[in-house]
Amino acid sequence: MEGGMLSTGIRLTLYRMGLRITSRAAPVIASRALEKRFLSPARHSVPAWESALAASATITWLSTRSGEAIPVYRWGEGPAILLVHGWSSRGTQLGRFIGPARDQGFSVITFDAPGHGCSAARLTGLPEMIDALEQVIAAHQSIAGVVAHSLGTVAASYVLGHLGTEIPSVYIAPPQEPGRYLAMVGDRMNVTPKAVSLAQRRIEQRFGTRFLELNHLELAQHVPGRVLVVHDHGDKEVAFEEGQRVAQALANSTLRSTTGLGHRRILKSEDVVKMAINHLLAKGQKPLSHR
Repeated sequence: MEGGMLSTGIRLTLYRMGLRITSRAAPVIASRALEKRFLSPARHSVPAWESALAASATITWLSTRSGEAIPVYRWGEGPAILLVHGWSSRGTQLGRFIGPARDQGFSVITFDAPGHGCSAARLTGLPEMIDALEQVIAAHQSIAGVVAHSLGTVAASYVLGHLGTEIPSVYIAPPQEPGRYLAMVGDRMNVTPKAVSLAQRRIEQRFGTRFLELNHLELAQHVPGRVLVVHDHGDKEVAFEEGQRVAQALANSTLRSTTGLGHRRILKSEDVVKMAINHLLAKGQKPLSHR
């Protein structure tokens, strides 16, 4: 067993050394490898409770502008709370919010973004998550609130800012600048800064969107509704300080912190769910309607 672990470590080291050499000698090739890694969301096993939730939903398939169909899940009728998942996730991962939201008279909608969940596995990125969110909102008559997690909060800020309609939202673990994660992935892959720069250019050309256009601190300034930001001090994927800065950039926000929940367990916290529902229930808010 120890020998197997050692050989795995050696193979990883050799792989990273090989990428470093390749990125120096052939940065274009290395940039393609980085682009593929960066745009490939991981797929995790689905626990039984999430499968049961999905089975109890009304599922429709929505065509996105890219020409593929994504699943949209709905529980109940009437004004809806929209759940927006993050990178390498799926709609039902926010399933703990469904029961409490329905107890308060809301229906609940969520979806699997392109390349995620039950959508077809392929390369994808934040611009396609934004497009999917726009399509989901446009297809439903009344959105009363939004709960978004991680990268999904950036998509939410982009869409809500462009709609210009006040709607209460809850942002859980929001990142401040998604584009910087490309450099982090490049560092883990041990490729050169030149290869990272080339990969960024390739990704921007692929989606027709510059990384600068997706800076969350800029997008957040245009979100008109009230936003509750919840972030854990021990989040190892998106630092608490990023959530703080996003909260400061938002025009009307409240920041709440947690401890010991990390980046994903925070979605299962009863206290966080209660905070979110109470925020969405505040008086004086009108559902976001599309006709």
